[in-house]
Amino acid sequence: MAEKKAEAKEAAKPDKKEAEAKKPVEKKAQAKAEKSKEEKKSEAKVEKKTEKKAEKKAGKKAEKEKPKGEERVYTISLRKAFDKPRTKRRKRAVSLIREFISKHMKAVAVKIDNAVNALIWKQNKPPRKVKVKAVKDKDGVAKVLKA
Repeated sequence: MAEKKAEAKEAAKPDKKEAEAKKPVEKKAQAKAEKSKEEKKSEAKVEKKTEKKAEKKAGKKAEKEKPKGEERVYTISLRKAFDKPRTKRRKRAVSLIREFISKHMKAVAVKIDNAVNALIWKQNKPPRKVKVKAVKDKDGVAKVLKA
């Protein structure tokens, strides 16, 4: 009987050693599993964000592509602006664009986009001619965009 007890003790000792050896491995495996879960969650969040951004961009492109009303492209000569004194030429160029668009588009009001305004006011003098895209709403308001 004493021999059986000794054998049982010896048999139990390697199990403890094996169990102790397995514990760090199990902890490492658990840590890896947790990291992989966290990585998957972060990847899923990133994917959702990119999908949302793509949807927004697609929506903006669709809005831009839709013609809101009557749309035309004009090259407007600003030659008459140079009849004015040097300090008043750019202001005259803006009024020429408004007159031209209201006459040709039969618009009630004309709104000039910032890009067109910046093009006119960029230098000390306005350009000789400007290529613009005019879009007329159902309300009769024409918006002037840079072509």
